[in-house]
Amino acid sequence: MDRRSFSISNLLAAALVILTAPAAAEVLTPGLEVRPSIFGDADFDIVHIMPGEQGGNFVLVELGVPTETVEISPIDVTVAWPFAWYQSSYGQPFDAEAVETLTPFATNWNEPFSSFSVTVGEPFYLASWAGYNYADPQPNIGPGDPFFWGKFAVEVEGLDTTLVLLDSALATGTGIYVGTTVALPEPSMLAVAGVAAAALATWRCRRR
Repeated sequence: MDRRSFSISNLLAAALVILTAPAAAEVLTPGLEVRPSIFGDADFDIVHIMPGEQGGNFVLVELGVPTETVEISPIDVTVAWPFAWYQSSYGQPFDAEAVETLTPFATNWNEPFSSFSVTVGEPFYLASWAGYNYADPQPNIGPGDPFFWGKFAVEVEGLDTTLVLLDSALATGTGIYVGTTVALPEPSMLAVAGVAAAALATWRCRRR
């Protein structure tokens, strides 16, 4: 292999690595918190303050009677910015496609809500999208909308049942891998990466 051929191979491989490298999520702990509700000891608000805004949204959840598991039921939401919450799992890609295809457990544009159960003391994930165009009756996902996740747990001590937030992260525009600080790449970057991969494969075949 001559030096020119070696350089072309290295450049194509380096471009592919750069284009497919994961991006970092833009914000950690993005204004997400859990607050005890004024409506009862076992009720909690999951509150999200929108990036760059004074306001935000919340979903009021009710915790069922604890045994080994606890049922979590959304019972009310804000009607300002459109948003939706989804059950999720570690590593799940959460982006516009997920918002449009997955079934949420709570939104402020569609009812009825759905409940789910979690194991007491065992962490679980919820993912959420929020939009800025609150006039829309359904998701109209914009380029700067936040996609984020929260890691929660239900803790029981005596007669007290508490919903706690353990961790969270947010990325704007593209989406995020749940449980990580890795933002999903732009679709255009994936297309370019595909071209680079094809070019590298073609070059290697021709060298054989």
